[in-house]
Amino acid sequence: MSPADYLELRQLGLDGVASHAMNAVSILFAYLLAMYFAGKRLTTFQLVSVTIIYSIFLLFPVLATTGGLLSLVAINTEFLREYSGLAATHRAPEAVATLNVIRIVMLGVFFFAYVLSILFMLSVRRDKHDVPYDT
Repeated sequence: MSPADYLELRQLGLDGVASHAMNAVSILFAYLLAMYFAGKRLTTFQLVSVTIIYSIFLLFPVLATTGGLLSLVAINTEFLREYSGLAATHRAPEAVATLNVIRIVMLGVFFFAYVLSILFMLSVRRDKHDVPYDT
């Protein structure tokens, strides 16, 4: 591949990673809003069902995000091997190390956000008896 192909692949990979990460954030906030507005009125069965669906649908963009970052590491490594002089000017060596750190940090952040969202749901449910059902 030419250097331009590598650079285009890098940009497409970054765009994909950003898109998947934003999908994960959208799913997270949709769940938080649903729990905030309707969590107290849901039955236990409905709540468990929504939480299972949320957990499954959140998993896919998180895995796609980390997979995209791994692909970017491979692209940058190959670019560095093929065009070492040019790759250095485009920060490929730094990108490999940075992307590995970002991947680990993003996994941690998504896991932490998931745990907090479940804790938020439980806190909303704890106050369930305080809300009238006819509103």
